[in-house]
Amino acid sequence: MTTIMVVDDLVEITRLVSALLAMNGFETVAGRSGQDGMALLETGARPDLIISNLRMPAMDGLAFLYALKHDERWRSIPFVLMTANDTETVRREALAQGAAFVLGKPFHPCDIMNVIRRLGITPSPN
Repeated sequence: MTTIMVVDDLVEITRLVSALLAMNGFETVAGRSGQDGMALLETGARPDLIISNLRMPAMDGLAFLYALKHDERWRSIPFVLMTANDTETVRREALAQGAAFVLGKPFHPCDIMNVIRRLGITPSPN
């Protein structure tokens, strides 16, 4: 099954995005910081995409992205950064570090699904 990791320190955002993805045929795993995301990967999670918030405790989204892109085990996983601080500087830095897309908050659920489609990620057939 196609799995998407959702990482955000706000439980409400994680639940909303995870529910949206489940309704569209994706399996999800979730964490509350980049540190949680790394732990999930280290214990066997193999997501087809990671959607992460920028500002989080312990390890923020850019540090998480940096760690992923500098580890050959996870370098190829597409990464979408969500941020309420949607400035050109943040976009440029995230894309330079290897993010596939930067999604500004607030967002509409269709925005997430459009980004996933643009990345060519589809749910596994049942």
